[in-house]
Amino acid sequence: MTDIESFWHYTIFLQSVLLFIKTKESENEIDQDYQYALQSFCHYTQWLLDNEKPYLESADLLVYPNDTWIAQDCRKLYLLKGYLKYCSSETKEAIHHKITLFEDYIGNYFEQNKNETTRILAILMQNQINKTEDDSSKYAIDHLPALKLNDKRLTIAEIVMQIPKDLFLRLFKINLKNEYLWLKSRLKN
Repeated sequence: MTDIESFWHYTIFLQSVLLFIKTKESENEIDQDYQYALQSFCHYTQWLLDNEKPYLESADLLVYPNDTWIAQDCRKLYLLKGYLKYCSSETKEAIHHKITLFEDYIGNYFEQNKNETTRILAILMQNQINKTEDDSSKYAIDHLPALKLNDKRLTIAEIVMQIPKDLFLRLFKINLKNEYLWLKSRLKN
């Protein structure tokens, strides 16, 4: 996929489909809608398994590559873990391999690049699951050391002092070409 910026959100839709499937199961409503949703979920999650890689491995295709893309990869983890319940036994090994690849990539990235912005934390919390459907806790997101939250609480004065420092440091990370491309793409509409 060469237009990541326009199509990354398919993972959010698939998460909704998986939630629909789990809700139907909990209500014992195994009907035509359930079957259709399950077949669709399995089809597209198999595509994810066969084709996806961490977003920042294709950073040159992104208008604004940043840490949020790494957090978005957690959505892929969630979907792959959900797929374990429904896939064939032959596919499970490939899923576990892909899960490990994403967990290692995400964990290593956050160990090297400390970033605790609200957007990233929200995505990580939305996709926090304790165990996979096959009870293989080795692949649980909460086993990633880099995703454990810092217990240190900041005072109001520390927060106020940190804001200008963060803004100043981010000024050096701005890429004018990326900003121009982002504005240009938004102003087309």
